[in-house]
Amino acid sequence: MGYIDNYINYLQVHRNRSTHTANAYRVDLHQYFNFQLSDFGSEFPKETTAISVRSWVMHLSSSGLSPSSVNRKISALKSYFKYLQREEVLTSNPTLGIRNLKTAKRIPNFIRQSEAVKIFDQPDTFDSHLQLLEVTVMSLLYQTGIRRGELIGLKHSDISFSKKQIKVLGKGNKERIIPITDEMNSLLDKYQNSRDDYAKETDNFFIFDSGKPLYEKWVYRLVKKELSHGSDVAKKSPHVLRHSFATHLLQRGADINAIKELLGHSSLASTQIYAHNDIKHLKEIHKLHPKS
Repeated sequence: MGYIDNYINYLQVHRNRSTHTANAYRVDLHQYFNFQLSDFGSEFPKETTAISVRSWVMHLSSSGLSPSSVNRKISALKSYFKYLQREEVLTSNPTLGIRNLKTAKRIPNFIRQSEAVKIFDQPDTFDSHLQLLEVTVMSLLYQTGIRRGELIGLKHSDISFSKKQIKVLGKGNKERIIPITDEMNSLLDKYQNSRDDYAKETDNFFIFDSGKPLYEKWVYRLVKKELSHGSDVAKKSPHVLRHSFATHLLQRGADINAIKELLGHSSLASTQIYAHNDIKHLKEIHKLHPKS
């Protein structure tokens, strides 16, 4: 199992994977090798075969795990054995012939534009730093489509008030520039003035009044609370605001390639899922026709 620790370190140091992703891969790998030990009598990678991997996949599928969850575990195993082969621990890769399970195309959850108007109606004054922080975080997630981790990682130097833009460090350490509106620029400026009263030794742009940076669970709870008050969307998470950002742009006629760049997608295929949202939106509108 010592190879797993080396691999997890490789993911975080050389592949810039988040702690969350690395921990998920660690769990997946330990699950597989526990299965291999139980059913095939060995927990060593050199004893892994295509048959043992396929048996594990069948076991996962029969346990009721969703195809997407099974595929993530398959990806973890494939990545691990590629690493072992590259490190010359193994001469062959037993996962090469393993295929992912077929998954149904999922249409992302998003809030309606009418709901967004109510949710993001800003107060004229703010009673506390916390209230200003909450409003700014919610607005930035929706108006830029950035990921939760990207927002938490924003530095003071990433905000350009003069150019009205933010610099975001996305997956794979890829930087992208996202423009912001006058309204968002003004709100960020107002927040910065409050932030400066509490900033201590951190360069993180978003901080509590204790001076400590935000953390993922806090952002998730904030979004869930605000969406619960203003939307009936089934899922209430920061990613729903990212989906809403892209969907609303597409519904208003934005070019899908431009949306791809704003979201930081490496492939247009990742952005195409929002086209399905747009078709659904058009079908709802078409129902209003007298002959529908």
